[in-house]
Amino acid sequence: MRIDFHRNNKTIKPKKVIFIQSIGEYSGSGTDQAWINLFEFLKVKRLFGFKNECFGVCYDDPHVTEAEKCRYDACITVNKNVKPEGEVGVKELDGGKFAIFKFKGPYTKLGEVYDEIYRNWLPQSGFELRDAPPLEKYVNDPNKTKPENLKTEIYVPIE
Repeated sequence: MRIDFHRNNKTIKPKKVIFIQSIGEYSGSGTDQAWINLFEFLKVKRLFGFKNECFGVCYDDPHVTEAEKCRYDACITVNKNVKPEGEVGVKELDGGKFAIFKFKGPYTKLGEVYDEIYRNWLPQSGFELRDAPPLEKYVNDPNKTKPENLKTEIYVPIE
């Protein structure tokens, strides 16, 4: 597993997204289905653009919260006005200062990456966490990319 700990701190602006929440294991079928449904909504509503970004928001620590109760939002940035419809919501992802970590590898290894960040990097970093969930930015398309070549940026909210 390769984690790029080259410190990249960045302040980002809030991002308007459409999202679907799933509850259950982060690597489970509910998360997969949320993404399938969200992309279908994007297609039907003609919201695709060159600047769409895909983010995951993980609200719970699976070491603390039972796997079947973990909350996850599949999010896609949009530039047009969109109204909530069915399971699809509209919200703004918080902006602010983040420590950004780059990971190349399968999504199934993201739990190990989080463990490395929160157990090893954070206590030695001198940073304090902000009261906000971490974000995962998915850089390439998992339908067109081998799992070992998937690129994920993990945004850890810091003071």
